[in-house]
Amino acid sequence: MKTATLAIALCSLVSSISCNLSFPTTSLWFYSTENLENKDFNPSNFLYLQKDGTYTMDFGKFDYGKWQKTKKEIFLTNYKQEKSNLKIAKESWKTLHLKIGAFTRSFEEQPSDFKKTDNPFAVNYNKWRLPATRKETDAELRDRLLNHCRFWQIYFKWGIDNDITLLDVRSTPTPIKIYGNGIGLKKAAELPVAWRSYFYDSTDCERAGVLLKEVFRKHDIKWPETKNKFKLFLSAFEQIEYHLDK
Repeated sequence: MKTATLAIALCSLVSSISCNLSFPTTSLWFYSTENLENKDFNPSNFLYLQKDGTYTMDFGKFDYGKWQKTKKEIFLTNYKQEKSNLKIAKESWKTLHLKIGAFTRSFEEQPSDFKKTDNPFAVNYNKWRLPATRKETDAELRDRLLNHCRFWQIYFKWGIDNDITLLDVRSTPTPIKIYGNGIGLKKAAELPVAWRSYFYDSTDCERAGVLLKEVFRKHDIKWPETKNKFKLFLSAFEQIEYHLDK
């Protein structure tokens, strides 16, 4: 009898641990490029479900608000009080599969302990992603660009602090070209559609580009002596922010 009782207790413990390990919904999730048929998603698309019941996400458009979960769905209420839901196709250790549209999309868990470092996925570092609702002044356009630069700094610092070996830098909407060991400005025709959508109109987008061009025209980027590419890019965006803010 004691043996049977012990066996039942062990099974219950194992089951409990298994459930806790298999369903880590509260976390930071990045889209996995394994699903090649889902061409409308890219490696920069993320869903950050925080323990306090708030979320930020970018599935082609940045959003934030509050979330709740059942076994089969994640319910979202954004900052505009608009409601939506994400159907859970499958949950497993380090992986979350969501049914979005016609496809099941896979997301991989990423480091989300922000006790020692800032959170690049928080709203305050992603205000640049929020579309303008009216024409913006030069000061407001500058603030949008400064916030964009600040995001990149915190993003690279997150990668450095968590020893992440590979960070996507090509999919995030930006007017700045990041390549190899250098950076530059994208031409007007190269600007991502998402980046253009953040501005009230094409004129404001062009004006923001002029502000950046002035920085690159008047100042050279001074590269620190390091072989760590993330530290190189972090320094570059610190310098761009500094010159923009002068």
